[in-house]
Amino acid sequence: MSGPDPAPPPWEPAGGAPRPGGTSGGTASPAGTADRVPRRRWAAPVAAGATALAVTSGVLVHLAAGSGVPEGSAGHPAAASSQSSVRPADGDPDVCAMVGGAELARLVPQAAVKRGERDDALSTVWNCSWNDSVHPAGDHTEQATVKVQVMRYKEQYGLTAEERARAGYALHLRIARTGATAPAGGHRISSVTPLTGVGDEAHVRHTRSTASLATGDGFGRFGDVLVTVEYRAVRWPGRGPRPFGGGQDRAVPVEDALRETELVLRQVSAAVTAWRQGRP
Repeated sequence: MSGPDPAPPPWEPAGGAPRPGGTSGGTASPAGTADRVPRRRWAAPVAAGATALAVTSGVLVHLAAGSGVPEGSAGHPAAASSQSSVRPADGDPDVCAMVGGAELARLVPQAAVKRGERDDALSTVWNCSWNDSVHPAGDHTEQATVKVQVMRYKEQYGLTAEERARAGYALHLRIARTGATAPAGGHRISSVTPLTGVGDEAHVRHTRSTASLATGDGFGRFGDVLVTVEYRAVRWPGRGPRPFGGGQDRAVPVEDALRETELVLRQVSAAVTAWRQGRP
């Protein structure tokens, strides 16, 4: 989750996890009305107005999920998890219910909702995305996407599930710090902002991959669970369709992207914590 990949990262871990709504079981529906797959789901309580955690890019999720090797765990291990004794609740978490309706109505009011999930020998992954919402925002128009992924590691390669989650988070953090000091391909990458009160460890960062595309990424670890969040947006002046060629596109300010990413992550954090503790 070498420097960050300059291309928009795939939102999937190793092993072929579906992109939210991709060909491996993802489905789409209007924003706020995500369809249910025929499995028991745990619907998370979301506190309105909570702040959020930002996640790093999905390419790190890809690397972390597939590593599980000493090289990954060699990165600065975190202190023992304060939640390591908590047994995850039965049933799948409903990731599409982990972000509050007020935030979705403000950030991605007209988005199509897509979900995906995968289970293999390395991890179980659940994800949800709210894609390409085009909506008025003040004196401009904005196109935005929000993506959330929850990955629960499994014991593998002689490591416990939590040890693998620590290694995965450490890899994300190491690559984020490298990218901030040695960005590739003309990217502008902010320094890592650590977050407190979000699981065992968490951070956010901001990337501008083009003159106008801004992405806020964040990661949080909760025992053997790794959460990633992405907020991506571009805006243009006036009300109406995006001008052809994107010549009037403007990047979302760094502080805005980081704030929105942290807001979403903190809401997901509260839901994941409740899910792991078995609270309805």
